[in-house]
Amino acid sequence: MRFLLLGVGMQGRATLHDLVTNTAVTHVTAADVDEGALRAHVAQRGFDDDGRLICCAIDARDQEALEDLIERARPDVVIDLLPAD
Repeated sequence: MRFLLLGVGMQGRATLHDLVTNTAVTHVTAADVDEGALRAHVAQRGFDDDGRLICCAIDARDQEALEDLIERARPDVVIDLLPAD
């Protein structure tokens, strides 16, 4: 199953852990406005070792960029953990 995770803050980090440690998950695209912090977290946790995870930057307020990301990621499930605003 393919997942797109939008927002990798406190809740997103826990969700990312659950996704990358689940062997039924074949692909995870994790997107956050702060790609540097996302990549640092992934490296610190060792999540970047198996090739199932792609990290990218996204400003979810940009509708066109969001639609493009969804088209590229081809997720079965989208998890939205973005701030309410």
